[in-house]
Amino acid sequence: VTILSSKFNRKQVDQDQDEAALVKWLSNCVHCGRALQHCIEVAVIHNSSRAYHCQATTSEYHAQYPYYYGKLLISCAITILVTALTYENSLHGNFVFDDLPAIVENADVNSSLTKWETLFLNNFWGQRMDAYNVEHQSYRPLTTLTFRWGNDIHGMSEYGFHFTNVLLHCIMSCLVIILTMYILDAPTATELSVVGMLFGTHPTHVEAVTGIVGRAEVLSGIFFILSFLSYARGTQSSTIFGNMISSITTVLLAACALMSKEQGITVVAVCLTYELLVPCKLDLNILYKNLFSKLSHATSKKKPLKRRTAPAKTFPTMRSWIHLTTPAILRLTILLMLSAAIMKFRVSLNSQDIKVDEKTNPANHITSTLLRALTKNLYVTLHAWLLVFPRTLSCDWSGGAIQIIETPFDLRVLYIMSFYGVLTFSIIYAICSPQRTRSAWLLSLSILVASFIPASGLFMEVGFVLAERVLYLPSIGFCVFLVCICRELNNKMAIRAKSIYAALLVLIVAAYAVRSHSRNEDWKDELSLYRTGIEAVPNNAKLHNNAAYYMRGKEQEHHYREAIRLYPPYVSAYTNLGVNLADAGRLDEAIETYKKGIEMHYKHPIYSTDVGLIFRNLGFAYLRANRLEDALSSFQKCLKVRTDHRKCHQMIAQIQQAIDSSKHVDTEQPKTHFREHVRHIYGDDLRTFRTDHSASLVMFYAPWCSHCRNMHDDYIKAKDQLNIPTIAVDCTQSESTCKGEKIEGYPTVRLVRESPNMDILYTGTRTTNDLVEFVHRHGYN
Repeated sequence: VTILSSKFNRKQVDQDQDEAALVKWLSNCVHCGRALQHCIEVAVIHNSSRAYHCQATTSEYHAQYPYYYGKLLISCAITILVTALTYENSLHGNFVFDDLPAIVENADVNSSLTKWETLFLNNFWGQRMDAYNVEHQSYRPLTTLTFRWGNDIHGMSEYGFHFTNVLLHCIMSCLVIILTMYILDAPTATELSVVGMLFGTHPTHVEAVTGIVGRAEVLSGIFFILSFLSYARGTQSSTIFGNMISSITTVLLAACALMSKEQGITVVAVCLTYELLVPCKLDLNILYKNLFSKLSHATSKKKPLKRRTAPAKTFPTMRSWIHLTTPAILRLTILLMLSAAIMKFRVSLNSQDIKVDEKTNPANHITSTLLRALTKNLYVTLHAWLLVFPRTLSCDWSGGAIQIIETPFDLRVLYIMSFYGVLTFSIIYAICSPQRTRSAWLLSLSILVASFIPASGLFMEVGFVLAERVLYLPSIGFCVFLVCICRELNNKMAIRAKSIYAALLVLIVAAYAVRSHSRNEDWKDELSLYRTGIEAVPNNAKLHNNAAYYMRGKEQEHHYREAIRLYPPYVSAYTNLGVNLADAGRLDEAIETYKKGIEMHYKHPIYSTDVGLIFRNLGFAYLRANRLEDALSSFQKCLKVRTDHRKCHQMIAQIQQAIDSSKHVDTEQPKTHFREHVRHIYGDDLRTFRTDHSASLVMFYAPWCSHCRNMHDDYIKAKDQLNIPTIAVDCTQSESTCKGEKIEGYPTVRLVRESPNMDILYTGTRTTNDLVEFVHRHGYN
């Protein structure tokens, strides 16, 4: 006590005071802060002599707090090692899922295409934030900036992007350890290591770490913790200037978190909670007990006794449950005002309200308020379950993966009630806990709840049903909360039970690491990602459609049909199935599939569906069937829906020309004549043809094209004079092949060699002599 009094310039306290008075005096020393709390907890009380012996002097404590350097280094080293080993097999994955539009196809990532200033004008996908047809309002310029820097350093190397993500995740895991030192009282090295490893290996983080675009979550988390640490350190400042600087720094770091991922701004709520619980010593226990006693008195039906009683207790004074100081009010004022200004600026960037289609999030389209609320709370409950038991994981949970609640008597309502019951119990238990553990419980819960609220969908529309990536920030609070529970149990366990508890913790970390390591394999390529997603949620129509795109043959057709069965208004699945059937030469079935998709669209329109695309594909199918009038009608309908379909404008002009010329020329006889004399290849046969022949002359054409028909005879004569294979591809029957070869006009003639980048385009006249001379000029007879 003498050491503490001299250190903090407090008046000497008589050591003969009773224990309660001394503890109360120490607790009320606001300037001593948590250092005094620590000294109270490590004090050894000798009841016989009522003497107090402190194991560590204040100067020694300040040398350790808040960074216990030895514990910190050991915990961080263990965490980095375990996390790096967990994600070592993620370094060689490809660009998958949202990596393609956000990185590969995003011009903002390429410094040779755009200026860096455009990053702050465009959304995460490279679209202008104020564009009339913008599809997303995700504003994350700092994340895109790191992608741009990565491209400048290592190019479009998947390894470089993956390595950066793993490195940032290791840094984030270490920051979680430091944050835990501010939340827990005198944490041990074991507790810090457990928190770091739980966070570093949690399986829900695979989407944020192995998925390259998940860097938005990781960056936001780093700025989130740095912002909190800045505020926590600022509360220890004794000067007005120091408090102002720390508060401004906190808000700037919170703004960086916001510009990395929208959830990052919730750190403001966590800082507010920390201010009230720690520096202001908010005692919710007093308020809770007083409120409970008043409610009990109000609901009591007993008649009062007719005798003189003591005066009724009044509500506790403010000083008894909170200690507001001038520095605290200053910090809170700066924090809230600057944060409000930043949020106002961010909201002003949203040029329009983006509607989420029914397939992506069906809860937004439920008309009943009660059922909509129940369904959204079911999504929240399932997110919480993923944190606790992350076994079933998927890259996408939309498209009917989780059925909506259609009646209040749905059994799943019990899951919702159980979840909120556990959450309520945890909060009440935390409030009623001793002061030394209360702040840790409530702070961890505040991180868990506050950081998830923007992604919960309860107060605003979100573009997903479940998303593992949005649990990255809430998992910080979950991991710390789990350690708080373990510490509480550890204090109440027998020595033999403690070893079982320690073994259980090791098992949990090991299970998390093994699940994350195996989950990394799922993210190596698109097909494996979608296949494992289908295994996890077989009712997801979107996953069936996406997986089928990377399949071939009957398997591809099966998954397209399964997507349509699961979600009949799925126009994209009809479009893709039609292309699959057309490539297989089943034109009549393809045409009927396109018509069915259009019919379903007008019966059950889905927001953001590009129905112009199915009209365009139907037009190409009619062309391949030589039904020019129907094709012309389809392309014209395409333009009525989407006036910006450039290809439809081109096709209308070419078809109109073909119709005019067909009035004077019989098109069927030349078509048959050409097929008899020139070998045609279909589908993926061109790829095989490349490997089997060093060079081939290939003509890409369409039967309705008059220029193609005029060239048929000359091409046949050239074939007879050449020794290399001379073949043709009908682009109306092999649309995907021509699209892959980037054929934009007809006829297109190329000297095809072993690799597409070695092909030579023919630009001469459409005569026999020029074709033969072209081949000879490049060294082939």
